[in-house]
Amino acid sequence: MKATETAAATWLEGLTLRLATEADLPALEWEGEYAHFRKVYAQVFARARRGLALMWLAEEAAGRALAQLFVQLSSEADPSAADGGRRAFIHSFRVRAELRGRGLGSRLLAHTEADLLARDFRQACLHVAHDNPAALRFYRRHSYRAIGTVAGEWSYYDHLGQLREVSEPGWRMLKDLSET
Repeated sequence: MKATETAAATWLEGLTLRLATEADLPALEWEGEYAHFRKVYAQVFARARRGLALMWLAEEAAGRALAQLFVQLSSEADPSAADGGRRAFIHSFRVRAELRGRGLGSRLLAHTEADLLARDFRQACLHVAHDNPAALRFYRRHSYRAIGTVAGEWSYYDHLGQLREVSEPGWRMLKDLSET
């Protein structure tokens, strides 16, 4: 292994991957960059408390959030994405821009998939926007395959109480976790 690969592996091993707590919610806003999702994060956390979602966090020793990945275990709105028993839905997967390409996203995704398998989920579903080819390549490298398209129409209330409408047409992707 080259010295740079060893340093990268050591750096990744020094990170903590864990479920987020309520005290972590402000850190998920990344110094205000994602403050507009404050209410969304609170809703996902409320679902996590009820056993319907997971909020994974990767942090460095100093406690700074470096990446996040949320999972819906069950969805009343779209049971074909998360059915509560066999298929879970991954969303809000972010790695700080300056850390992309260093293995953190791959480690967090693999950790999440292993956790889902331990919970007896057999498939992971997610959506990738058409205008995000880097994410599409990432998921394909990790054995996700496109199974259809999605309109990607959704809305949320931001931290100021303003309704935001989002249009992110893209692909629905699926991975059979039992083949990992």
